[in-house]
Amino acid sequence: MTNLSTFDQIKEQVRYFNRQILNPFTLSFAGRPHSPYAIIRHEGRTSGRVYKTPVVAQRTDEGFVIPMPYGDHVDWFRNLKAAGEGVVASGGHAYQIGDFEVVDAEVALPEFPEWMQPLLEKAETEQYLRAQRLSDTPELDAVYQRLIADYPITNAIPIIVGAVIGFIVLLLVIRAIVREVMD
Repeated sequence: MTNLSTFDQIKEQVRYFNRQILNPFTLSFAGRPHSPYAIIRHEGRTSGRVYKTPVVAQRTDEGFVIPMPYGDHVDWFRNLKAAGEGVVASGGHAYQIGDFEVVDAEVALPEFPEWMQPLLEKAETEQYLRAQRLSDTPELDAVYQRLIADYPITNAIPIIVGAVIGFIVLLLVIRAIVREVMD
């Protein structure tokens, strides 16, 4: 990471945190009805292993637009591109996707709800994946059920409890530091 700017180093650290901590939590509700998160199912380009990654995905008439806040060097994108297809679980259904195209914010942002556009702009998301829906056959409903079965909503409970405890500890540490500085 030494060749990266400070901002890029921070983004890489956030990406690592997301992959290790936040993604398992997010997978507990991603892909379900009314969730802004979807699950991308992709195969490793060298390992052939199946991966599931939570992403924000906006459904369009043709498919989906997916923000790529960490750019196009992330594994899920590189795996999708290498395979030429994948599956996205969104809104309670699974869809076969392909015909991928990276587009910029000017093209992608109008596809998102008005309330989400400023958030994506603040995150300085420059690249978005436009994925065409190849099919949404009834067989994919079984794929959807298998995807969400791996991540029941009850998995989120220990993470939420841990996050609350961590937040409380953080507040206590900040409070102790402030008191020490004020004395």
